[in-house]
Amino acid sequence: MEETDFSMNFIVAVLLAAVALLGIAIWSIKRHKDPHLELDTEAGLDELISSLSGMTLGMPIGGNAVEVFGGSRSASSGSARVESKAPGGSYRVLGSVPVNEAGYFRRVFRVKGGFRHKFRVTLGGETRTKKPVSR
Repeated sequence: MEETDFSMNFIVAVLLAAVALLGIAIWSIKRHKDPHLELDTEAGLDELISSLSGMTLGMPIGGNAVEVFGGSRSASSGSARVESKAPGGSYRVLGSVPVNEAGYFRRVFRVKGGFRHKFRVTLGGETRTKKPVSR
């Protein structure tokens, strides 16, 4: 009987430790959701943009810009037509993007308040509509 009590106590202790560890992990994730970056430098922000982009593994895109990319395996040539629509508005053509030999395209468009827009891409007879996501 004493051996059974020991094993049950051990199992309960392991489970409590696992719950505590997971609680700390979840707390840590929520706490570090919005990191703040501080720089102490004499260089201007314009000189640091490329370095900051490298640190975040991104590219500098302003608030009124949207990067549109995609592809189609069946379309190894031609171009993709990109349109945008503001809330309550109608679609307007942003431009045409050439497709590379692998069937992919990428372009940054200047769109005021682009994060609110919907974008429609037509490539190889197929049309897709998407909302932008942040990186």
